[in-house]
Amino acid sequence: MANSANVDKLIQEMSKVFNVDESELSAEKRFKEDLVASSSQKFMLVALIEELTGMAVTYAQVNRRKTIGALLDYLAELDGE
Repeated sequence: MANSANVDKLIQEMSKVFNVDESELSAEKRFKEDLVASSSQKFMLVALIEELTGMAVTYAQVNRRKTIGALLDYLAELDGE
């Protein structure tokens, strides 16, 4: 997951989910406070992760990660990197 092409694609698609420019997304961005992420957006993020990476993640696993960086670290950990 952590290869730059996958991360770039995930960030690109996340910008669509959260209706922000890609340049506004960084590792420090918090889902709740900065992106004002709704539950439906987080469910869309789960589906996006599964589609782009082939990894099965749950809403609860995504919801526990407070920042984009924490989520990317978690996905890299799941992927064994």
